[in-house]
Amino acid sequence: MMANSYGYYLAGCYGNKSPCGFQGSLKRVLALPVLWAGLVGLAVNLGGVQLPSFLWKLLEPLAAANTPLAMLTLGSFLQLHYSNWKPMTLAVALRIGMGFALGQLVVFLAHLQGLDAEFAAGTISPF
Repeated sequence: MMANSYGYYLAGCYGNKSPCGFQGSLKRVLALPVLWAGLVGLAVNLGGVQLPSFLWKLLEPLAAANTPLAMLTLGSFLQLHYSNWKPMTLAVALRIGMGFALGQLVVFLAHLQGLDAEFAAGTISPF
């Protein structure tokens, strides 16, 4: 909810759009379908409304396609023209490499096995 409201407001204020005004920004934020979908989903969830089975069958494929679609959408906006790519590459490599090494160290020191070891080493996600 925060990213789709206040985050969008900040992006509108500091982006290349018209000057930031409260009323104009509020209109743009309230016109976001993602915000309304989140509010409706929250109301359905908190209200304990049971959706019919045909609706679940309709929504499940859409939900499964959401993550790859989001990745493709974000990927289409990427611009791979970085002026400082060496520090960024070093930071990513350190984060991935050190995370893996620390995970392996925890597995070794704690004598973990099975799923506990895989979770600690970062080879599987807790979700």
